[in-house]
Amino acid sequence: MSAFLEELASLFIGQGQDLEWTFNLAHIPSIDEYLDMVPKKTGGFMRMIVRLCLLVGPDSVADKFRATLEGFAETLGKFFQIRDDYMNLSSGEYSNQKGFAEDLDEGKFSYPLILASNTSGNKQVRHRLMGMLRVSRGESRSVEEKKYMIGLMEKVGAIKDTRKVLIEMEGEMEKMIERLEVESAIKNSLMRVKVVSLSVAGSGEGCRRG
Repeated sequence: MSAFLEELASLFIGQGQDLEWTFNLAHIPSIDEYLDMVPKKTGGFMRMIVRLCLLVGPDSVADKFRATLEGFAETLGKFFQIRDDYMNLSSGEYSNQKGFAEDLDEGKFSYPLILASNTSGNKQVRHRLMGMLRVSRGESRSVEEKKYMIGLMEKVGAIKDTRKVLIEMEGEMEKMIERLEVESAIKNSLMRVKVVSLSVAGSGEGCRRG
């Protein structure tokens, strides 16, 4: 029960941080702040599943695999959130399912937006993005307006750099799976297939807009 309550509390804290940034546009979060929030918001749920599963197994198994499994769960949660941010701005499939760049309608501080807003030497881009976020906050934006905002993020390389970070994280998760396979002496094809299914390596570097 303690594992459930601890991770649930972590999830609420992370969600609260995310909402605070969305509704208090006076503060632009840094990448470090974002990477501190995500393991609580999304990683907390992943860790909860791992911790609850370990509770029903032998203590010897839990002790042996806990660190690697919890590390994988946290990395997967972080990857999943950043990937969602990236796909929301760059995936035609996401546009069909959720609407075109709907994170921008919500005024959400996604990873690419934070990256673009904190890029040194591009204060003009930062001011334009923040100005547009403050206008019509919480209301649907026109496709043209969202295309323009995505174009600003592309201009400073935020979309491309987000994809690069995701590919690096895919490599980290593959190494963690290899470590688990060595520790358990069992091939874990299911986890490998899951990582491959989420891969952005073949998604290209540009955005599919509308």
